[in-house]
Amino acid sequence: MKKIEDKFFEESQRSLISLDRRILTEQREINNNFTQLCLQSTKLDLKESNDSDISILWLTNADREIDNMNVKIFHSNNHLIDFLSEIELSNVFLIVDHEFLSNILSFLDDFKQIIFIYIFINENILNNSVATESKRSIRQISNNQTELFHSVREDIEICRKDSISSTIFDLLTNEESSTQSQNRSFIWFYLLIENLFNFNVNNDKSKDDLIEYCRQQYPPTDYIEQNLITQFEKEYSSENAIRWYTRETFLYRQLNKAFRMRDIDAIFHFRYFLFDFQKQLQEHYKENHSIQIVYRGQSISQLELIKLKNSVGKCISFNTYLSATLDKRVALMYVVGLSSIFFEIDVSFTSKLKDKRFRPVYVEDQSQFPEELEVIFPICSTFFVDSIEMIDNQWNIRLKLTDTNDYSQIIDSIETTSFENLPSKLKFPNLFLLLSDNEKAERYTNMLIEDHQSPLDPSSLGLIYTFLGQIQFEKCDYQSALSYLKKALDHIDTNNNPYCATIYIHLSYLYREERSYNIALDYLNQALKYKNEIDLIKLTDLYNAFGSVYKEMKEYDNALYYVNQSLEICQSNFVIYPRSFVAFLLLGLIYMDKHEYTKAIQYLQDSLNLSLKILPKTNQELIILYTAIGFSYSQSENSSLALIYLQKAYNLLEINKKNQKLNPQIYIYICYTFGLFYDMNLDGTNTFRYIYEAYQFYKEYEITISRTTPMVQDIYHMLGNLYHNRCDYTLALEFLSDTLKYSMDRNTQILIMTRIGQVYLDQDDEKMALQYLNQSFELISKTNQSDIEDNTMFWFYSRMSKLYEHKKNFEKAIDFIKKAFELQFNATNKNSVSLVDCFRQVVAVCHGRDNNYIEEIIKNLQIEDFSINSKLHFYRTIAHYYLGVLLIYANSTNSQLFEIACRSLLQTPTTRGVMNTNTRKHPLFLTFKKDKPLTNSKKPLSSTLTPNSSLVVPTNTQTGAYKHPQNCIIYILT
Repeated sequence: MKKIEDKFFEESQRSLISLDRRILTEQREINNNFTQLCLQSTKLDLKESNDSDISILWLTNADREIDNMNVKIFHSNNHLIDFLSEIELSNVFLIVDHEFLSNILSFLDDFKQIIFIYIFINENILNNSVATESKRSIRQISNNQTELFHSVREDIEICRKDSISSTIFDLLTNEESSTQSQNRSFIWFYLLIENLFNFNVNNDKSKDDLIEYCRQQYPPTDYIEQNLITQFEKEYSSENAIRWYTRETFLYRQLNKAFRMRDIDAIFHFRYFLFDFQKQLQEHYKENHSIQIVYRGQSISQLELIKLKNSVGKCISFNTYLSATLDKRVALMYVVGLSSIFFEIDVSFTSKLKDKRFRPVYVEDQSQFPEELEVIFPICSTFFVDSIEMIDNQWNIRLKLTDTNDYSQIIDSIETTSFENLPSKLKFPNLFLLLSDNEKAERYTNMLIEDHQSPLDPSSLGLIYTFLGQIQFEKCDYQSALSYLKKALDHIDTNNNPYCATIYIHLSYLYREERSYNIALDYLNQALKYKNEIDLIKLTDLYNAFGSVYKEMKEYDNALYYVNQSLEICQSNFVIYPRSFVAFLLLGLIYMDKHEYTKAIQYLQDSLNLSLKILPKTNQELIILYTAIGFSYSQSENSSLALIYLQKAYNLLEINKKNQKLNPQIYIYICYTFGLFYDMNLDGTNTFRYIYEAYQFYKEYEITISRTTPMVQDIYHMLGNLYHNRCDYTLALEFLSDTLKYSMDRNTQILIMTRIGQVYLDQDDEKMALQYLNQSFELISKTNQSDIEDNTMFWFYSRMSKLYEHKKNFEKAIDFIKKAFELQFNATNKNSVSLVDCFRQVVAVCHGRDNNYIEEIIKNLQIEDFSINSKLHFYRTIAHYYLGVLLIYANSTNSQLFEIACRSLLQTPTTRGVMNTNTRKHPLFLTFKKDKPLTNSKKPLSSTLTPNSSLVVPTNTQTGAYKHPQNCIIYILT
């Protein structure tokens, strides 16, 4: 009976629902297994249905009947994102019910297929700030379905004709509702386009690529466009790039479509033309041209108009080349009614622009339509919004051409910290590495080798091979990374060459991941020889690398020394200060390892604040930061904040996973951390779910991820423990033994041996239990006592106590549990679950003094400053004790005593406190054996109750005890 009660208690502890479950609202629910997809498609005709690249989607929580429209209906945020990630459609018109908007809007920016978003509301909503502050092109808000679909039809026609040549790309509003992260999308799009102009490789091949791409955009039967493509292939030259752009042809439409969608792969196909076009624009600029004002007219939606109104006094930028005219009458031809707007653009600042590439160019003599007096603004040109007002029943907006001053500091920081001393041609692929898009980074880097018209010199090849090694490292393909880095060393002069330091640092990362720490340190010491020759950024990288290796070695003093050296350099130099986000991150991770979570959160938050300013939101460093902060909050027993940060990490994870931009170790790390979070909150079901998911993902990538990686070791260890808690002893022993086989950490080895001993003890195999516990004792004896953690000794003492209890040697059992109790109660960070186990064991072995120890627990609860969750764990233990008393009565021959005991229990102040604490009416005690269902008998309590009867106490007592088959007792308190 005692063993049954022990297993009941352990399982109930794992399955209890956290007090902080109130924060698991629908918006924050972490759910890997997507809810059932409700995806419907009407079969009615639509004029646009012959456009295979046009799709209408609707995210709604209602069943919709739609006439004459081919619309796909979704009832789940996750399934919509999943669908968008997989389809190849290039023009999506998305309708979203207003109640979904706040949860999904920020993530829709990652899907370039979306042309417009429409918001459907069921009633008038006064505050549409979520929609109007969005940087997405929200086209319309309406509570009229017919009106909404009329707008969709019109916009599809406009899209097909491609008359929307430019859209507002970015306003100075906050992404993620934080000033720290505003306008990162603009900055990174700007950097990609800017560095694309430096990525000029084989012209013949790039021309063939453009021709082939454009032909694929039109069916072979579209003779008009196919013939124009043929004409371009035969007649185009760099001198007539402007003329071809101003013609109403495939080139203008497809290029602006790619820009409008910010599809960098599509834009890349146009690199052959863009180099010529940009070069001709710059050559055609006339310094002495006295242009002061230009004009533009275009249609605009009401929400875009609202966004422009909100941007007065701020800057906007366009994600396409922007056409304007010197002739006001030409611009007014494009202004029709209140759905249009008239731009008056002051370009008097042109001569003062720092970057000459952004100067607008008057192209009259080169244009296909010289009578339009066309002026072209280069892509990403920035304008100050001076005013917007209604004049003569027409919206007028005044813009001033300006520098990107609002972004220049951040752009300079990124270029300084990420591109310093990097060859111009490598900057473009390096951006994709920073965007965590390893596939594109690798593809464009290989293109430098394959498409280069003449053989690259050894030094350039050395740089490229180093970069390819870095990419493979990010992909966890360590063997390929090592191969490339060795090639890099073979192609450069290693005699007093400071660039060797860069390669040595990357090699140290490789050997750190392989846990070959001494080899890693050897490479870092070789790099240190170039300390006086390398720049400050590379020196901070070197110190951070030292810190990361020492962190993994658990030599925290050395780790802190080197990382603080890096931080000191960053903080003493304004230009590279943003680079300190790496040092802050490492400091946070070090203090996490040291279990100093308050300090950890401080440094991790500092790192996050800097990262949000300069990193793209798809960068996997942000996933690590959100996860680490969430875990630190969970360890500090702040479940609300923990879940908020973990949810942010999970959302970024899903975006990266769908776009196949995922480092497998990142995914494993997040699933593992979620498992730890739920383990802290005693949610055994979700703990197992996420730990097992981490295990499955590791098995998928086990060829590239070392089995000895600490996180993988922890996953195996936790699975062994979880299977033990589930009484699946075979799998428990399999995972625990596998962990022991690869473990190199002495504390972990001792913990696993004592756990294996407990598994055998639970199977009544005292011989094997004693064997493993003795082995753990031998390890303890051979280890320097200062190297053994208190938690390790606690579990050794606790399990030794259970062994001697099993052997009926209560004197030794008491001796060991007292040692365990003393260690845990005096610990700096008390573990309430461990203390609960101590109290239970004390009560179990100290027969006749049970009530004295229960009173001692209650006394300590009143004195000690435990968290609410910790107190609840203790109250459950106390309630379990009293329910154990009930169990005796329930199985006694005089079963009438059971009802008396129940009523007595309810009058106990301690147990009343338990029930009052749990205001959400979930069970305080609920466990089951082998996942068997519990049947609820409605029979009233009677004097004929026997030990095998189903039992329910009358509802006025609010207490129930259910008899489960196979002698497993289930208690419920509601």
